[in-house]
Parts: sequence; C-alpha cells; structure tokens
Amino acid sequence: MRCAIILVSDDPGACALFEKEQEALIPRSLRDAGRVKEVGFDFFTSVYNPSTSRFQLDQHVLHTAKKAEGVAILCDSRYHRLAVAVSNACFVANVELNPEVRSYKNTLQATLTRMVKNLAHVYLHMRDAGSRYALQLPFRNFVANELRELEHLFANNTLTSEFVQTLDQAISNLNRRRMPKRKEDYPNKYYVDDEEIFFSYGKEHHSEFESGNPHLPLCVLNGHFRFGHRIVKNEHYNVSKDNGKNGKISRLFMDCHDRALEVKERSHVNMFSNDYWTV
Repeated sequence: MRCAIILVSDDPGACALFEKEQEALIPRSLRDAGRVKEVGFDFFTSVYNPSTSRFQLDQHVLHTAKKAEGVAILCDSRYHRLAVAVSNACFVANVELNPEVRSYKNTLQATLTRMVKNLAHVYLHMRDAGSRYALQLPFRNFVANELRELEHLFANNTLTSEFVQTLDQAISNLNRRRMPKRKEDYPNKYYVDDEEIFFSYGKEHHSEFESGNPHLPLCVLNGHFRFGHRIVKNEHYNVSKDNGKNGKISRLFMDCHDRALEVKERSHVNMFSNDYWTV
C-alpha cells in the first residue's frame, strides 16, 4: 500500500529533518506491528512549505500522491487551516512545532506513530464495503448530523486516544440510516438522509467526475481520495426518492465546487463522493 506522508511546515529544523530522514522517521517496530503490518504500508515522504511554494496545498498533494494509494498530512499546527481544507480527502494530523522544541526527531516520531496507527484503522474500514460506503458519502448533499460529525472528526481529532472508538461509532451511526425503500425491496438498501433522499452505492462504470474548467484542484483531489485512502473514481451513488412519493427528484443539489444546480423530474442522479453529479 503505497502511501505519501506530507509535512506541511515552514519550520527550518523540522523540514530539514523530514527531508533527510524521510520514511526512516517511522519506527520499524511500528511497521511490523498489528494493524499497521496488516495494511502493508509502503511510505514515502514530501515537504510542503507554505511560505515558499508556488502552488496551493491541494495541487501539491495531487502531484505528490499521483501514483499513491493513500495520502496523509502531518501539519504544523500553525497551518491547520490549510490542512482542514483538504481533510475530506487526506488523513490530517497536527504537530506542535516551534523554536523551543528540544528534539524535532522525538516530536515528529511520536506524532507519526499515533498517526500511522490511526490511519491503519481507517484503511481497514475502507477495505470493508459496509464501512466504505458510509465513509464515502458526499458531504454537500447527504444531509445528516452523523456525516457532519465524521467530517469534524477527521478535520480536528485524528490523534486523540478515542479516535478509533469514535470512528467505529460514527460508522455505526451512519449505517443505522441504511435501509430498504420498502419491505419488498429487501435486500436492496439505501442510506437515507434527513430530507428522505436515498443514496445507494452503485458499481456501474458508465461515467466519471469531470476535472477541467470550471472545476478546481480540490474537486479532483476529493474525487480521488477520502480520509487518506484512494477511492474508485468511476463509481458513484445512485440518488433517488421513495418510489411511493412520485418517484421523481426535483430539487437543488450542490456540486463539487459549491454551485447550487437544479434537477427537474429525474428518476435518479449519479453522484460521486466529491459531490460531482450527472443525470
């Protein structure tokens, strides 16, 4: 499992150490233990200096992780706002870096150790269809507090000691929304949001999300990754209404760069995890 770890910082000491040590900063004992060994990570590293880079962070991630199956960001806490913007796509962890740090190596290794352990737990969930379909729901258009809580968890709390238990519970809460439209539809099940819109993960490969203008690099990044794990770019959710309520969708949906667009009298919408959709 090829996985990029990107340090986001302009701290000279931290950047120099990260560029010198690279993946050797991740202890060998950690790679050979438990969930981490089960995933089979093959790490490589990169440094993004927000003070000197000519590119935005999402562009740097797209370039760095072009051939990777996963991407994680170790972010200097001073630049947390940059990492939050890509936290739906990347696994984001904060680290406190300042001139008073006595040992950059100890600080980085301690944070990397917890980050990699929690990242491995996410990857095992992403290998399980029952978890993956919940984790990949489109954030703008699936209206549910359970999904908002999941988004907040990955933006702000990936290093807490309760992360594993909180994630497991969040997935369980979302899966409680998975049900058939009608009893006779069993075993066909759908994720149902607060507006009674039905989301069913489909494996049809008849379309892909767009990536040219007017789409942004973040649209593309969110279409390729979810919480640090690469997703299938040409699979989507079939979004529909209850057949007993006219059966047609007529409403506004947000797209992947926050435009509100109208759907009129359609049986369903093809919606990707990044909220790009077609009819």
